[in-house]
Amino acid sequence: MQMPPGYFTGKTAEEIFGKQAGGIYHQRIAKTAETKQDEDYEETVALPAGTRTFISRYNAIENKTGQVAGVQVISTDVTQLKHTERQLRKSQTIAKLGSYTWNLETGQVEWSDEMYSIFGLSRETYDPNNENYLALIHPDDRHLNSEEKLAQIISRPEHTGEYRIIDQSSGETKYIHLWGETIFGEGGTPREVFGTFQDITERKLAEIEKEKLEKQLLQAQKMESIGNLAGGIAHDFNNILSSLIGFTDLALGNAGKGTELE
Repeated sequence: MQMPPGYFTGKTAEEIFGKQAGGIYHQRIAKTAETKQDEDYEETVALPAGTRTFISRYNAIENKTGQVAGVQVISTDVTQLKHTERQLRKSQTIAKLGSYTWNLETGQVEWSDEMYSIFGLSRETYDPNNENYLALIHPDDRHLNSEEKLAQIISRPEHTGEYRIIDQSSGETKYIHLWGETIFGEGGTPREVFGTFQDITERKLAEIEKEKLEKQLLQAQKMESIGNLAGGIAHDFNNILSSLIGFTDLALGNAGKGTELE
């Protein structure tokens, strides 16, 4: 926290955190004492050393008779962690790279913010479970995510692939590249999968356009070759024809009067 321990000794919450944050602090203590339920809170406060973010756990301490004797608050400074998370989200946005985790034991799936962005979805309205996910895939590529195919994929320590999805906000077809890694439990049973999805639509469309242009160029080269061949044949034929005409004129010139050639 970059603050000496003595800074907090003998001071009220209002003196340490300010009037508003100190008031919230007392409210949480009162709630914990009343409910006897442990609670975790994330809070950002202004200190002399600067603005810091904490994750604090409030838990009630009971005496032998079951009465609340006090409330213990343990705070962990997560300022740097939050900064790293923001940088990660920014990097994922720039790279169009989302990440996910899939708990195979509970079926729970968690997406990063960029995953929702790639699929044109909202965290508030979409539950990213495996059943819902199949509807997001392009109809022609859904066979790549069949139950049989998924079973094969998660049985491997690492997997990669490419297929098309449908952006749910724009209806646009997108190309994605996925990478995943499987964590195995006891007995070699797949327990969890985590990985990344990257929107490679721009690159893929550029590749398709390049391939199209290459085919057009090849076709043009074929037509040019045919044209050159036809031109060569015509030239050779013209030479032969010129010879025939020349010999014919010569023969006619030498033919005597009254002959059949004349």
